Formats: sequence, C-alpha cells, structure tokens
Amino acid sequence: PLWILDPIDGTKNFARGHDGFAVMVAWVLEGYARAAWLLLPARRLMIVAEAGSGAFVNGERLRVPDPPATGLPRGSFLTRYMPESARALIDRGARGRYQPVPDFACAAVEYTDVMHGRRDFVVYYRLMPWDHAAPALILEEAGGRVDHLDGLPYGPRSEDQLTIVARDGGMAGQVREWLTR
Repeated sequence: PLWILDPIDGTKNFARGHDGFAVMVAWVLEGYARAAWLLLPARRLMIVAEAGSGAFVNGERLRVPDPPATGLPRGSFLTRYMPESARALIDRGARGRYQPVPDFACAAVEYTDVMHGRRDFVVYYRLMPWDHAAPALILEEAGGRVDHLDGLPYGPRSEDQLTIVARDGGMAGQVREWLTR
C-alpha cells in the first residue's frame, strides 16, 4: 500500500489568497487508487470516493451531470508541459471544436469542474501522481473518464502523455477523435 499526498494543490492560488487550492490524498494498492479524498477548504467541499462504491461530496452522492443540450463542449488543453508535437496535434485537431475554459493551475479545481459539469473535458500531459491519483478515482466513481490518448485508462503509475479527463466516455472519445484524425 502507498499513500499519495498533495498537501497544497494550487500552491500559487493559496499563496495569493485565491480559493482555487486543495488538499488531496489517495490510497494506492497494487498500483491502483482504491480510495481518495479531496478537500477544497475555501470552497467548503469535501469529496471522497472508494473504488466500486461511488463518490460523495459533503456526504451526498456525486454524479457527473448530463451535458448541455446545445453548444460546443467546454474544455481546456493544458499545454504548458506538453512537447511541441502534442501541441501541434491540438492545434490541428481541436481548433474551433470547443469553447475554451481557462485553467486554474490546480488539478483539483479542474477535475471538480468536470465533476460538477462546469467543463466537459481537460487534457493534460504532465501526470504527477499527487495531482491525478485522487481526483481521477473520484471522477471515475462519479461517472467520468480519465483515459490516455490511446484509450488505455490512467493509473498512478502512468508516464507523462496526452490524457483526457472527461465527463463521460462519449466526450473522451470525441476529444480522442479530434487528436487522432
């Protein structure tokens, strides 16, 4: 067993007095996140999940809401740590296909935005386990998806690569199609 802890995700936000920061903890067994806790204290949110048991926010079951009936998908491509080849895929495949949502420089906030329907997807490249292990399990337990561009699921041992965080499998597939055509 392994505990993965991010004591302050969104450190710059925290230091500047903004509310976009969190404490994240994941319990990993045999290479898979089995339980996760995500605390956004300034937003008064405590989100927990256990593999196979669902996700809960402040004690109530969390389910990713259905997408809006119309309009472009809302999302973000976090390109800061991407190699130029990945950025080129995004420029070629995704331009004009989505409504950009600014990033918060805090994985916990970006994942919770997907969990609560404020954005439909986020694409990461850099996969530090302290940034992704806990919120990925929570999102998946709430009905979302976290898959690599090749369709394989994210795991705490995943190496840096294009990874799609999405409200559901359909949205993950749509983003994957944009980037692989």
